[in-house]
Amino acid sequence: MTVGDPTEHLLVFDDRETAEAVADSLDHHVYAVRVLREALAGDDDAEDAQWLVHVTDPRDLDETARETERRHLGDLAERNDGWYDDADDDDAQEAVASEASSPESVG
Repeated sequence: MTVGDPTEHLLVFDDRETAEAVADSLDHHVYAVRVLREALAGDDDAEDAQWLVHVTDPRDLDETARETERRHLGDLAERNDGWYDDADDDDAQEAVASEASSPESVG
């Protein structure tokens, strides 16, 4: 990734309400935020899903600022019983891409 590319982040939660509350708490003047539903592999029950908060920061940040942002969002996820997944990870990108076109996407 070169400086100037948007920075993407993925926060993962067990329930929609928490994901939406976290998404609402983020500064939408800085970030583009989407809440997405991801069915867990092998689960047929619609209740078995994770909720993703996909965060894009379009600002031109240096690596130090990007790392600070990752820590901040990771802490936010942990405080809300979720976890941070690097959206630059190939598996995370696939999840976001497949869910972005899904009717289950929110926001």
